[in-house]
Amino acid sequence: MSDLVRQFWLRCEEAEPVFTADEIRWTRPEQFDLLCGLGLLKEAARSTWAICDACADGHTGEVMWISRSAPGILMPFIPCPEVGGVPIEPERLRRWAADLDLTARKLRETMGLVGGLSRLSPGRVWALGRRHLAGRFRDFFLVCGATRTDAHALWAQCHHIGDAPSPVILVDRKSVV
Repeated sequence: MSDLVRQFWLRCEEAEPVFTADEIRWTRPEQFDLLCGLGLLKEAARSTWAICDACADGHTGEVMWISRSAPGILMPFIPCPEVGGVPIEPERLRRWAADLDLTARKLRETMGLVGGLSRLSPGRVWALGRRHLAGRFRDFFLVCGATRTDAHALWAQCHHIGDAPSPVILVDRKSVV
């Protein structure tokens, strides 16, 4: 599995599954192009913060848009305790979000599941369908954020999982204890 694909699955566990331009620039372009081409990563709203690259601290700062030269032209800056205002390339503020609904659909298709696809908890749990596995029909579920502090509430909201006689629950491997 490629580095960006691994990071994609890890990021799906987060409350805000997004990648910044600074993160993407360190990946192989073909990995990024693949995820975007499949629609699994979609451009999101610009970041409102950036990492300082003008000092050795590596702190983050809230982006401020300041008129720098021509009227009506705004440039992004962040404050730096060492050097003052640090200009930020607008390209660095781009972000891409994981499309979790499409991810669930693609998993369902790839696994050849039948039956309905349904979102049980927005951005967190999907019933993907079912298939014959190990001598019986099993219901498949995708769970994102299984290790977050509020994960216990997911099980109460998603009685479909508890009602399934032999559920298969897909989670990121970091979620498996």
